[in-house]
Amino acid sequence: MRSALCRSGETRLEPIVAANAEWQSALRRSFGDNEAAAHIRDDGGMDARAYSQDLRDRVIEAALAGLSARGAAERFGIGDATAIVWVRRARDTDERTARKQGPPKGSKLDPHRDYLLALIEATPDLTISELLAKLLEERQVRAARAPLWVFLDRCGLTYKKRPRMRASETAPTS
Repeated sequence: MRSALCRSGETRLEPIVAANAEWQSALRRSFGDNEAAAHIRDDGGMDARAYSQDLRDRVIEAALAGLSARGAAERFGIGDATAIVWVRRARDTDERTARKQGPPKGSKLDPHRDYLLALIEATPDLTISELLAKLLEERQVRAARAPLWVFLDRCGLTYKKRPRMRASETAPTS
């Protein structure tokens, strides 16, 4: 990457790089020696990986012992929202482990793939609403339009509009 020289002889990027390094060290100092500091990347961002079970347990125990969730978050150097969710989940369901990250795999319509494709093959002009009604009536599966649309798209079935017909020629009316 080329950068222009300033009058002082330094490149325009050097002050930005220096400020970023100061920012990173300030972040690491503010987090201290706890695990949250290990999640800071070199570019100043945060890694999107799960915290350790030990840290989760310490935050939850501190909150259940009387400290607020926000106070526990500050003490252990994690986000307020993270601590609030952990503590709420621990109080409501006694769940303390990390949940699986990433989008859910598959669709509830996957087991009905053959049925849906056979319906469309038998009656190719079915609408999404009619497909949803048949699913509910014959299979007792309630689904929304968007998941059905995504499912059909993944199966390679897309709605193609007909090309526009040219206007018919008519004589002037008055």
